[in-house]
Amino acid sequence: MADVVKMDEWGEVAKQAASLSRFVVYYLCDPRDDGVRYVGQTKQLSRRYKVHCAGRGRYRKACWVRELRDLNLLPQLQVVCIAESGRETERIESCLVKVWRRRIGVLLLNEKRKSTAGMRGHKHKAETIEKMREKALGRTMSLEARANMSTAHKGVMLSSEHCAAIGAGRTGHVVSEETRRKIGDKHRGKVVGDETKELLRKSAKDQWANLHFREKNQGALQNFIDAGRLAVSADWATAEGRQRRLDGIRAYWADPENRKKHSERCRAARAV
Repeated sequence: MADVVKMDEWGEVAKQAASLSRFVVYYLCDPRDDGVRYVGQTKQLSRRYKVHCAGRGRYRKACWVRELRDLNLLPQLQVVCIAESGRETERIESCLVKVWRRRIGVLLLNEKRKSTAGMRGHKHKAETIEKMREKALGRTMSLEARANMSTAHKGVMLSSEHCAAIGAGRTGHVVSEETRRKIGDKHRGKVVGDETKELLRKSAKDQWANLHFREKNQGALQNFIDAGRLAVSADWATAEGRQRRLDGIRAYWADPENRKKHSERCRAARAV
């Protein structure tokens, strides 16, 4: 049978449990109201308590610990009992969790449910960001995953507040020359198929058929058109820009496929 420990100092209990190689069942309590928040069992109480106090992860218990640490507080450790075997402490832990949930109605943090606000405001270290970037390189999504993402985002309209927040976050952001070069190298020589073009046309047509979308984006579209006109005018104003555009036009018309498509569009326009 497990022995009930009536000691207040958890450090002494940890030493006793370690010396006897026995397992411990414990509570984590909130120092603000002394309420029980978590039920656990371990054979290394000191180490386990330090892990709890680190508050790592996105689960609700870790978020609760970080909330206490922001207030310069730590969870209170209360030892319930010590036992000879891990099987016995697991049984006691399971029973205590059921008692606190079902009979007393206390919402414990034992379930590994992720918190939606757990990482809000958290900034990753540069080393962590680099590891995440290296892990994501070359990763491709399956067709099923892409279809699920498309279904989830289809028909979703962002609120004006959301759009304003995105705009504010991008204001003043300048894309570096290296990033531009990488984007250009990635898309250079890439040919978009007719099926993809048709899907893009249909998607754009469906978006602009929505009155709310037109009203929200009319100003942005006009700004985009004006910016494009200014960019073209500035490009033609320089000798280098004129030469680059003329080379592009010559290369376009040198392609027999482009000439054929242009002729077909002209015939279709005359027929109408």
